[in-house]
Amino acid sequence: MFRSLLCAAILCAVVLSGLIFSPNAQACPVKIPETLLALYRNSKEIHVARFDKKLVESVTSNEKEYSILNVKYFFDISSTLKGESRKMFSYGDTEYRYLSNENEPVDEFRTESIDSSSMKAGDLVLLFLKEEEPDEREAHPADRDKKPELVLTDYRDGLKQVKESELSVYETRINELNKIFASEKEDNAAVLQWLIRCIEDPLTRWDGAFDLNSSFLMKEHEDEAARAGEEASENRFYFFGEGTRNSQYARLMTDAQKQAVTNILISAPTKVRSQEEKENGLSRGDYALIQLVTRWADSKVAGYLLERLRTGRDDRWDVSSIMNSISDILDDKDVEAASDAYAEALGGDDNEIVSGSEVADGDEKDVADGPADPESKSESPDRSDDTPESSAIADAGVQKITYLELRAALLAKFISAADMAIANPKAEEPSAEN
Repeated sequence: MFRSLLCAAILCAVVLSGLIFSPNAQACPVKIPETLLALYRNSKEIHVARFDKKLVESVTSNEKEYSILNVKYFFDISSTLKGESRKMFSYGDTEYRYLSNENEPVDEFRTESIDSSSMKAGDLVLLFLKEEEPDEREAHPADRDKKPELVLTDYRDGLKQVKESELSVYETRINELNKIFASEKEDNAAVLQWLIRCIEDPLTRWDGAFDLNSSFLMKEHEDEAARAGEEASENRFYFFGEGTRNSQYARLMTDAQKQAVTNILISAPTKVRSQEEKENGLSRGDYALIQLVTRWADSKVAGYLLERLRTGRDDRWDVSSIMNSISDILDDKDVEAASDAYAEALGGDDNEIVSGSEVADGDEKDVADGPADPESKSESPDRSDDTPESSAIADAGVQKITYLELRAALLAKFISAADMAIANPKAEEPSAEN
C-alpha cells in the first residue's frame, strides 16, 4: 500500500515535470498535461506561429502586493498543420503582476493559467485551437448568434513553445496523425505504431509512453470489471487528463513491439550524470517509459535499472521511483521491503541528523559499514574506540547519522537484495490448468 501511494505521488511530481514540475516536487500541481494525441483529437486547428506582442487591455484590480491585468497575446501564423488556414490569432488572459519577486507566492494563479511571461517577440510556438464551449457563449447573450470564436484547446498546453530544432519533429508527428485520422474509422494499430514512434524520440517520449500507460490502465480496469460482471467506467481515469481511454492499443501490442520499446529504455547509457543533471531529475519521458516497460519487464531490465542505481546518476527521488519499478519486476518480498525503507527516508535533507527512532533495527550496522551511494562523500565513523555504552546506544538505534548516510546504507541494502533475487529467481507457481 505504501509503495502504491508513493508511486502515485512521484507520478504526479514527474509527469508534471520541470516545465512542468520537477520530479523533486513533493506536491501534485493542478492538472496532468495534455499529450500530443489528446491535443490533436481535441483541436479543430493546429498552427505554427511566432509570438508578436502582448497588450495590457485593462487593470481589474490593484492590491497591496499585486495587480490583476487583462492582457491579450498576438501571434503571426506561418503555416497550418490541421484545419483552416489563417494569418493571425490572438487570445485574452488574466495576468497577476506582483510588485516584487519576493512577494510573489507559489499559488494557483501560475498553475491555472499559461505562463507566457517568458515569451519574446519572434518566439516559435505551436497553437492548438478549438471552438469556444457553448457555456462560454451562454455567458455572453450578445454573442450567441455570432460564429464561435477559436480559443486555446487547453488553457495551458494549447500553447506550446518550441525550438527551431524541435519543430520538424512535431510537424512530422502531426502530419502522420492527419493521415491516420483521414479515414472515418480509427485505425488502432496505426495509432499504436505512432505512439511507439513518439517514444523513440526523447522530445515526444512522454506523449507516447503516457498514452500507452493509460491504455494499459484502461485495459486492466475493463478486465477487472468483466471478471466482476460490471461495466467499465471511463470516469475512473479522469485523473489522467485527456489522455487515451482506448484499451485497444494495449490489447494490440505485440511481443515484438514490447521488445522494441524495451530496447529504447535499455539502450540508454547508465553513465554518471553531473550534479546539475541530477537536480533536473529524471525526465518525465524517461520516467513514463520506465513505468511502461515495468509492466512486462524481466530480470534483464531490472539489471539495467540496478546499474543506474550503482552509478549514482539519479537523485534520491528518482532512485526511489526506480527502486519501486525494480521491486515490481522482481516481485520479491526482501526487495520490496528495502524499497519501502528507502522511501520512508526520502524526506530528510542530506545533512539533517536522523532521530534515533528513525534508524531501523539492523540499519546501524549498514551505516557503520559506510555508504555505497557514489553521490555520498561522507566517511563512516571510526568505532574502534566504542565503549559498551556507546555500542548499546547504537544497537538501540540512537546513532547520530545523517539522512544522506542512512539513504546510502539503505540503497546498498536494496541493491544487495535485488542482486540476490536476480541470481536466485523463484520458481513459477504451476497454473491451475496444469
